[in-house]
Amino acid sequence: MIEENTEEMEVGKHMVRWTSVLSNRFDTTTFKKEHAEMYKQYMKQISSRRFSTT
Repeated sequence: MIEENTEEMEVGKHMVRWTSVLSNRFDTTTFKKEHAEMYKQYMKQISSRRFSTT
């Protein structure tokens, strides 16, 4: 798709799109450095489970 300079391409019966997406995320690393006490104040421990294979 880069070589064709396109974000959309028909492949057989399917239309394939490769688009850029922008998102905003909170920078926890910088916040923790600049506001360590406030970071600790709002920390919340959670528990979860995950599957893994070897």
